[in-house]
Amino acid sequence: MSRTGILGGTFDPLHNGHIAVALHVKNKLHLDKVLLVPASIPPQKKNQIITDYSIRYELISLSIRKIDGLEVCNADNTSGTSYSLNLVRKLSKLYPEDEFFFIVGEDSLAELTTWHRWQELITECGFVVVNRSDSMCPAPDLAPFAHRISYVNMPPVDISSSEIRFMILNHEDIAPYVPKSVASFYST
Repeated sequence: MSRTGILGGTFDPLHNGHIAVALHVKNKLHLDKVLLVPASIPPQKKNQIITDYSIRYELISLSIRKIDGLEVCNADNTSGTSYSLNLVRKLSKLYPEDEFFFIVGEDSLAELTTWHRWQELITECGFVVVNRSDSMCPAPDLAPFAHRISYVNMPPVDISSSEIRFMILNHEDIAPYVPKSVASFYST
């Protein structure tokens, strides 16, 4: 049985913080691997323009191909809305022997009760909550599910994909914040 982390997101674009979170959680929880799963159509971003799925997938693949224990996964490449519960169920069918850990930031945990069928999701896989800054986000009352949630502290990640997109629009250097393949793609 493999212990597998799931780090889903839009990854528009992937940045060094995503990779740092994946590696930190992998090491802290002794996971065998972490799957980076780009969302096709995230429900929170239905009305936003996002980079084509195939480009985001390829940039992740190029960026992590030499990082042991990180894999890109296309299980969320769907024509419909990307719901985490559907992803976990699909991965459970693909890897029936694996134990899954869904990795989220504190901000996502605070919004968990707004997610599609969140109670089912949290009962089907463990949750790993990573701090994203020095400030703590208040979590909803998840007392009945406390045994399904692990917390991992790490140094703050001081960049976001939205900040990088802003930098790209303003022709600023993103190289310090993203893997080389992402920087090369956006510099052309």
